Amino acid sequence: MANDFYNNPSKNTVITFVLLYVISMVVMVLVLTDLFTTRLFAGNNAMVIVLMILSTVSLVRLLINYRKSRSDN
Repeated sequence: MANDFYNNPSKNTVITFVLLYVISMVVMVLVLTDLFTTRLFAGNNAMVIVLMILSTVSLVRLLINYRKSRSDN
């Protein structure tokens, strides 16, 4: 389990996840705001905003794991 992609990520894994994260966040904001015609923090968007926050936390954790694995070498 020490070589899985989340606890011991490679550089390619980090780049892939960062690109997917950025693309998905941009698309979600565009969809939620109807191309910026409505507010993002409307009451009906709460669950998607929670999903965006959890995705951010997960990506930050992946970056921390990458940094730790690179400093061990």
